[in-house]
Amino acid sequence: MRLADGRELTVEHPDYIFVAPNNREVVVYNKEGKMSIVEPLLVVSLEQMPPEQPSEYPSPGTQEGNGQNAPA
Repeated sequence: MRLADGRELTVEHPDYIFVAPNNREVVVYNKEGKMSIVEPLLVVSLEQMPPEQPSEYPSPGTQEGNGQNAPA
């Protein structure tokens, strides 16, 4: 998210951005929990980042490659 003053905010996950019910404020949190409140009219552009690639090695307890829990 690029703002009119040149700042850029990264939204790491959809759960980290909120739009106020009155649509006059956007709240963005970063991974450290720092909050930025932005007026939507100051957002000049949005860039969609590519999704993270799944790990080459599956996590314990998951089926290979799909991230789902293994059947019991």
